[in-house]
Amino acid sequence: MLDTRLELERSNFERPETVIHLFIGGSELHGAKVGATDDLDIYGVFLDPPPVVLGLNPRKHFVWSTASDDRRNGPEDVDLTLYSLRRWAQLAAKGNATALHFVFADSITGEQGRGAKGRRPEYESVFGYDTKAAMHCLRLYLECIELMRFGTITLPRPDQNYLIEARSGAWTLERFLAEAERLRSEAEDAAKISSLPESVDLRAISSLLAKAHLAAWQM
Repeated sequence: MLDTRLELERSNFERPETVIHLFIGGSELHGAKVGATDDLDIYGVFLDPPPVVLGLNPRKHFVWSTASDDRRNGPEDVDLTLYSLRRWAQLAAKGNATALHFVFADSITGEQGRGAKGRRPEYESVFGYDTKAAMHCLRLYLECIELMRFGTITLPRPDQNYLIEARSGAWTLERFLAEAERLRSEAEDAAKISSLPESVDLRAISSLLAKAHLAAWQM
């Protein structure tokens, strides 16, 4: 088992003791990793001291990677993304899928799309389309359906075999598009009858953030 704290130390993040949540994300978190083809994504939340949080230039996030900006990540690379507690809460309140995973992921255990380092020709040249991106599209619909129906997201995904099959290239593009359309419709129907509130209680979130910061600063 990878020691995520060692990777945190390797990143030279200035105040590792302020990290309050740290977990392995991406395909490994979802349970849809296929062989040794993916890099390792680590996510976390930190809580800065008063001068940083209340000062003129609060820190929103910290990003570190073993890969340089001029090449795509390989299976040996590690990406670390840390959000301040306030920034994470802002993203989660907007329904950001990766931020929502933070709530349901076990500490010390959301894969971004194509990103700045380009497309995935190794998938497109073999299967005719980016099967990894297709898998994540299906996964997001499935997570949306579960969240709307039950108020939770199960990680790793209980439908991981379905996702791995889609990612492995076993499906034609036409089948993927049909599955995506079916799940989109199902997600919309689930949202219509969901018991979850229509809007986020920003006042309650702000109150919780204030209490969390004050409690940590008083320790």
